[in-house]
Amino acid sequence: MARSTPIHSEFNRPLPDVDSSRMSQIEVVSISSYIQLEKARWRGQRVLVKRLKTSARNNSDILERFEREADVLERLDHPNIPPLVHRDTGLLMRRFIEGNTLYHYLERSTIDLRSTLHIARGLLAALVHSHVREILHLDVKPANILLSADRKVHLIDFGSAKDLTLDSITHQEARLGTPHYMAPEQFKGVRDDQRSDVYSVGAVMYECLMGFPPHKDPFTWLAGRGSMPKAMPENKEISSIIWKAIQRNPDNRYDEALDMLEALEAIND
Repeated sequence: MARSTPIHSEFNRPLPDVDSSRMSQIEVVSISSYIQLEKARWRGQRVLVKRLKTSARNNSDILERFEREADVLERLDHPNIPPLVHRDTGLLMRRFIEGNTLYHYLERSTIDLRSTLHIARGLLAALVHSHVREILHLDVKPANILLSADRKVHLIDFGSAKDLTLDSITHQEARLGTPHYMAPEQFKGVRDDQRSDVYSVGAVMYECLMGFPPHKDPFTWLAGRGSMPKAMPENKEISSIIWKAIQRNPDNRYDEALDMLEALEAIND
């Protein structure tokens, strides 16, 4: 990706069920194989609607995974996680957050150190809340990190999340995730370790500061043949935290998201 001068990116609970057809000002944001995203107004507020396509609703695995995401979001209530405000069959509705994803900013530039710290602290705060409730995100990446106009960090898209209190839906979930930010054990099918999310936060921090992910060829690394990245951020305190977070062996990482958050909070920025 082309890079320019580093930017300074300073950046409820569900309501009672009602007829979700009473939406107005609907605007399609994106369409993928199974999902359509829309912006709309509903009950006087702006919302983002995640709608399962009609054809996909006939696939029981897809529908069950979609409903599982709603179940997960109903259990989360944190300022760094946009709340679910309504659900219906094949439809999730969360509060609309004005802003851009971290992916949007990284396409244009690296991120300065202060903003990287701010982003990582917000992510880890959301993950601490989630992990206490035995929910792992398992797809922390720039495209799932929303930065609002008021500088708040929002962790979005729990479509790949694992609720440790529930049985797996299908064995197909074993490889869910994004290779550049996926922990090696997750790639091998382990989806019950919160240290996998710690790894992903470290990988995101690395890309923010360096302009590229830790591994050019993530599949070689995930398969156990690659080595740790040779280049690291210049700031020694930050490098040591990232280095610890992205270790191949989860036993060598921070034990919990809270441990990594406390390490970052100790840094003066």
